[in-house]
Amino acid sequence: MIHAAFAVAVAMLALLGGQVLLHFRPGRRGSMPAHAPAASWPDVEALSGDRTPVNIDTPPAPSSVSLLAPVLVAANDLLWRHVFSPGSAPGESAIAQREVQSAVCAVLGSGELADHFFPRRPLLMPELHAAMRSERASANRLAKIVAQDPVLVADMLRLANSGFYNTSSTPVETLQRAIAICGNDGLQSLAATALMQPVFRGGKEEVYANFPPLLWERSARAARAATLYAQHTRCCDYSAAQLVTLLAALGPLVAFRATVRQYEEAPGLEPHGAVFIALVETLGRSLSQQLALRWNSSERLVAALGIEAEMVAVEGAAELAIALDCGELFGTLSLLASEQILTEEACRQMLVQAGLPREIHETVWAGLLPAHARQDQPGR
Repeated sequence: MIHAAFAVAVAMLALLGGQVLLHFRPGRRGSMPAHAPAASWPDVEALSGDRTPVNIDTPPAPSSVSLLAPVLVAANDLLWRHVFSPGSAPGESAIAQREVQSAVCAVLGSGELADHFFPRRPLLMPELHAAMRSERASANRLAKIVAQDPVLVADMLRLANSGFYNTSSTPVETLQRAIAICGNDGLQSLAATALMQPVFRGGKEEVYANFPPLLWERSARAARAATLYAQHTRCCDYSAAQLVTLLAALGPLVAFRATVRQYEEAPGLEPHGAVFIALVETLGRSLSQQLALRWNSSERLVAALGIEAEMVAVEGAAELAIALDCGELFGTLSLLASEQILTEEACRQMLVQAGLPREIHETVWAGLLPAHARQDQPGR
């Protein structure tokens, strides 16, 4: 299964067209085709390129402009196939499946989106983000902000006790202890991640109910990887890299929940995994950008989620977009390894194919290991 999955990934790279560039230059974007702007949505026939809407033998066009795009799209497609198990074409229900896709595109492409499709911005996000941007931000100030929300405190302590942070057998039970373990930078990362986690809860989906938690796990890993990449390369502010990566996960979540709702309005029609994959992959990034706008995110964050012209027009957006793509690639591959879809060696090969210098991919990959595993590595 693992070797077959890696073979599929390699085949996808060929199908996507073009040779993966082997020289990675931070701050420079490739010329891969961009996704449609938020105001322009593809009709159902355009969702999957030249293939039928429910046939995913050929992956859709990349959703972002990047040197990493072909490998990132291939990795994402492997993960979505693992979640949705698309199987064969739907046969007699093909027309009905096409209608579901068309209805979702019509709803999400309308000028006025219903609030239930978009999660609310966490109440403490503006205050916390302002504190993180301040050069004088201290761990005690961040702790005081977090302490306003008991649920956020509980989520932070759960994260602090995870293998990524806690290297001892003593549980982290207070914010003061979390500060001591993680330091100021670590506390910022914990707080931002914990602030976003509840957005992925509360769904009542009975279909593919494992998608939101798996998407959250990928996003948490991706945010950590984007932070490590930004810190290592100094290409952009690491807190912005983390935040834009977390925001990028919300678009796929919106596309998923809108598709679930549409199937609920089509009783008797069996949900088909390929429909979910096509919509999540095609609409996800544009929806993330719309949500970033709704949440009054900075111009740079919004542009980093957009098309190439938007990135070029805003200073620092292109570098931030590269950190986002790197984070998502590392997050997706590490999750594929954890789920035993790919071996670690296969993941490392894909990182090489993406053109990432070995020093970078070894540093970031090691940072995604649990703390105890990092301690056990030679030379540590």
